[in-house]
Amino acid sequence: MKGCNPHNVACAFKELGRKLLALIEEKIGALGPENAFVATNAKFLTSRGYSVAPVMTAFLEKGLELYYNVVPVHSPYYADLHLVAYNKDSSKGVYARVARSAVEKIAACDRATADYIKWEPLSPGGAEGWSDKARYLTILAAWLSGASHELLLGAELHNHVCPGLISGYLIIRRLEELGLLKQGVEIKLVSAPPWCKDDLLIQVLDATPGKRNFSVKFLTEDRRQELRRSLGGDPAYIAFIHDRGREEVLVISFDWEKAREIAGVVGDTPSSKLAMSAALLRHLDEAAQLIHVKHVEAGDPELFEKASLSGTDPYKTVLLHE
Repeated sequence: MKGCNPHNVACAFKELGRKLLALIEEKIGALGPENAFVATNAKFLTSRGYSVAPVMTAFLEKGLELYYNVVPVHSPYYADLHLVAYNKDSSKGVYARVARSAVEKIAACDRATADYIKWEPLSPGGAEGWSDKARYLTILAAWLSGASHELLLGAELHNHVCPGLISGYLIIRRLEELGLLKQGVEIKLVSAPPWCKDDLLIQVLDATPGKRNFSVKFLTEDRRQELRRSLGGDPAYIAFIHDRGREEVLVISFDWEKAREIAGVVGDTPSSKLAMSAALLRHLDEAAQLIHVKHVEAGDPELFEKASLSGTDPYKTVLLHE
């Protein structure tokens, strides 16, 4: 390739994608919309100022669809290229990695070669810990379970599926059941304390600190336990609802004790988290038994800002207005 203009760089990454696809199909069989899962961080990588996303073109040209088959997975822009592919028909999967140094060469219009690609076998549920491959496996497990695309959108940002992310999905489902997630309703959130749930709500509600409709407050362990006793679950969010002139505040808690009971697991090891995730994925339509919502009528339009201030206890700020 001569010259290194954006079109040539895109073509170089498309060529890498074609090589990946051809070698993957040699290993696990032909991929199509009915049988294929692909997860990759290509969308989020850049090199020399250019996006690596054209790697996905070959897979999309096969008829694979975003989220139906292909799940983008967030990573730093300077990471290695990772890709997991799985074929439901053959029950075979593979993990591929292209080192950052090779990505840099391709961005300089070097021709992609098979030598750039490093391979590992893949089997669902077969990885322990939180390696890159293990994270991608948790997304595959959710996809195989038929998880909704809202959960996969959360996994895109969070880069794996875990009980904490699933708790965020269940909170979304509960707010939907209460009729609060619809056009015309403005929602602001204080996450207190933060955990993995936040990445899902940020992703699907378009609520972010930069838009000033999402803030985070840490709690001491003593305060968290005190709130757990009064709320009937672990404190999660304070939601500020503005619906056509009506102001309402919801104090939302998640019952982790009940979740552990449903999953039949104890402890907080990687294997127990995988077991809890698998169990919770079978109960995604049962948000009401895990989510507790306390309604607080509040007419102060600045209550979200007051609850978000540094040094304040957001729960005390809100509950004073009951």
